[in-house]
Amino acid sequence: MDLDAIEEDTFLNVEPEVDEASKSTHKAIQLRPTLLSTISELIASFDEKYPTMPAPSNLHGFSPKPPDTEILESILHASGVIATTLASHIPSGDERYELRSREYTSHADAWFQPQTRVRDIFRLIFSERRLYGTDPPLDRAMLPGWIIEQIERYVKAAGMDVFPDSDEDGRTTLACAGKIIVMDIALFQEVRYPTRGPDEIVAPLPEAILELKELKISRASVGGDTTAPSTRHPPIERLLHGSLSRFILEALKEETDPLRLREAGETFRDQVAPLLTLDRLAHAEAGGVGERWFKEGDVIEGIGMDLATREAESVAGELGVPKAPLDIFINRSHGIPLTSLYSPSTAYLIHMSPRAYLSVSRIGVDQEEDLPPHLTAYFDVPLKTLRAYLTESTAARGLVTLATLTLSTSPDSASSTNHLLSLLPPDFSLLSSSTLSEDQLNHVFPLSTTTATPPSPINTTSSSNVPPTEPDSPSTPVTRGFVLDFGKSGIVMRRQAMSRLAWVQDAGGMLGMDSEESNGTMMEGGGAYDAYAAPAWMDLLVNPKAKIRSQRYESYSTRTTDRPPLHHFLAPSGEAGFVLGQIRVSKMSDVWRIVEVVKEQAWLNDTLRGFYWMSNKLASTSPSGMGEAALTSSSVDDMAYPLDEDEDDLESFLHNVQTPKEITVQVSVQTTCPNPSIHLTVPLPRLGLPLLSFSVTYDPTAKRGVRVDLPELEVGWKDNMEEIVRRGGISTLAGWVWKKAGEPQLAA
Repeated sequence: MDLDAIEEDTFLNVEPEVDEASKSTHKAIQLRPTLLSTISELIASFDEKYPTMPAPSNLHGFSPKPPDTEILESILHASGVIATTLASHIPSGDERYELRSREYTSHADAWFQPQTRVRDIFRLIFSERRLYGTDPPLDRAMLPGWIIEQIERYVKAAGMDVFPDSDEDGRTTLACAGKIIVMDIALFQEVRYPTRGPDEIVAPLPEAILELKELKISRASVGGDTTAPSTRHPPIERLLHGSLSRFILEALKEETDPLRLREAGETFRDQVAPLLTLDRLAHAEAGGVGERWFKEGDVIEGIGMDLATREAESVAGELGVPKAPLDIFINRSHGIPLTSLYSPSTAYLIHMSPRAYLSVSRIGVDQEEDLPPHLTAYFDVPLKTLRAYLTESTAARGLVTLATLTLSTSPDSASSTNHLLSLLPPDFSLLSSSTLSEDQLNHVFPLSTTTATPPSPINTTSSSNVPPTEPDSPSTPVTRGFVLDFGKSGIVMRRQAMSRLAWVQDAGGMLGMDSEESNGTMMEGGGAYDAYAAPAWMDLLVNPKAKIRSQRYESYSTRTTDRPPLHHFLAPSGEAGFVLGQIRVSKMSDVWRIVEVVKEQAWLNDTLRGFYWMSNKLASTSPSGMGEAALTSSSVDDMAYPLDEDEDDLESFLHNVQTPKEITVQVSVQTTCPNPSIHLTVPLPRLGLPLLSFSVTYDPTAKRGVRVDLPELEVGWKDNMEEIVRRGGISTLAGWVWKKAGEPQLAA
């Protein structure tokens, strides 16, 4: 055996790439690809893409941050190459051979260690980038001109060409042009210098004025007809006018928050960018066909609003009211389409919490609706008021669930479109399917097809037994379609609900077990689903930072004059959880079906979030078992002076009523039935009466969208309890039941 050829045997038989440094007189040292270098490159590529290991709930193609399939495919390819190469090196038993191999490995490792260390340092530097704000100039006289420059910069960053024009009267017009779309921004700037008074030592600061007079968006005819009038886009104009006005007002403040100013400017930029995407798609299609990209938004809104008004009529007629209550309508319908709410797309409002409905119903209407009367006469909350609440309230984002129908930014693949073949048809419980129009069911969304050059794979090489994979053609067609997007944080979905949308693998069992296997104990046969298993869907919902599954959650609420404190216990199921970020759709029936499934899960999530849940370990650290989330000065006083004093005990015994220190309520979630339900077990204050168990079920066919079942006690509470759930959730329902059970009419 040639000992000098040991290094050659460990290579993967690929010639090195010649760079500029190797062509100079001082040639750089080049290491040919080896097993160690290949593994090092794979680790570096994975670390660069994922500085931290992604959560198992996000390891699927529908998460807000789907995994990079190119990295995973490169790892699979390199794994086969490495396995084949290692198999070709049969141990010879020669000590000198092993010694030289170890020596070479040591030298190669010493070569890669400094490179790895430097790469890790740079990765940490750029992965932990600080978010710096936008600092306006200190001189107030320069502020209007600086703001205009920033507007130009944001518009250019979105992809438009900007042509400014100013006159002597302070008027500035920014003509922003794409291929077809033109956006005109009219501004008025002025700097006023107040005169210094006789008693003032320092001259007052100049007053900077910048007003947004008009923002107009128009587009030319796609077919090339220059005589055709341009088309306006009022909803998008209102959206951009509002975001640009907020940026200008924030910049003109005397004490400007740089981070808030930067956020306002980037919001305006991100809202302009989708217009340029439509602009490029429309321009790329010849023969006037590209007009469909601009008309698609109006078509989608018309289809959605027509269905919403018909469902609102059905809800109002069933309740016997002239206008449908907004919260009941959203629970029972397919949502309200809101065009250009946060972006130039159509967002469907598919769930609203009781707190959000209470807030929006209290907003006064100062102006008349600027929408047609037939679109505003169906809901008890005007749509303009609803839009104002969703866009201006900082707390609204966390109290509602929105599904935005928008064009996907990533190309289609087999994994992203397979679920479209297995989606069941939607169920219109308020209407008959025969009365729906063809567009409301089978309107097909357009597809964009472009060409793109795929990125080069990781430089892995194959042995003689494993042929290398050929790269794709530079003219590979890339198809993008429409998706339903649920925001940056997504929405937590249990496995059963997710399986109704798409089949998602559970990352090798890391996500937990099925609901029927959930019993809170270790499975027989060496199963790993015990107390230290991965978080289930309830853990993702109530404790997103949890690393292991919690066996119990507790929630406390302080006492009132009518009842003792409430102590809720929740035993979470072991059903796996996923985070749904966006999902591909091809036609309107796909949208309706996905909305039906997601809004059911949204109701369940919002209902459970109505409690202040804590893990049982956290709850035990608080005094008297009281959780920190519910601790207040009044609650501490309540625990110091319990209700069951001697006088109270005697009074309770004489009236056949028992008053405990706290009301212990057992809470469980049932997801195996057609509709999810939450079961509560409440002890009754009357001596001799059993515990009362009842359930609250999401039911779009029910009168209020929820149904309360009282199987053990027939009393006239059903309507009142459903109204309590509608107005305030179920967190206070146990206390109301305990109080009602103590009334004299139940003594018998």
